[in-house]
Amino acid sequence: MRRVTVVIGGGDLGAAIARACALEAGIAWLGYVHRRGATVQCYALTSTDDTTARPRWAAACKAIGLSVVPAPWE
Repeated sequence: MRRVTVVIGGGDLGAAIARACALEAGIAWLGYVHRRGATVQCYALTSTDDTTARPRWAAACKAIGLSVVPAPWE
C-alpha cells in the first residue's frame, strides 16, 4: 500500500469534495490537513502497483471544479 497526496484549494468544503472524488476514483480516503493559503493537503491510500492513482484523483477533482494546487515538493 502507498499514500497519495493532492493539495486542494477550498478548505473543509474542498476536502469533502476531494473525498468524494477519491472514492469515485477507487482510492481509499485517509484524511486531510490544513495548509497556508486556504488549501488542504488530502491523503488517500492505494495499492502499490496503481501508478495512475494520483493523476486520476487530481483529474476527477479538476473535472468537478476544484482547484488542484501544486504541492511544494512538486
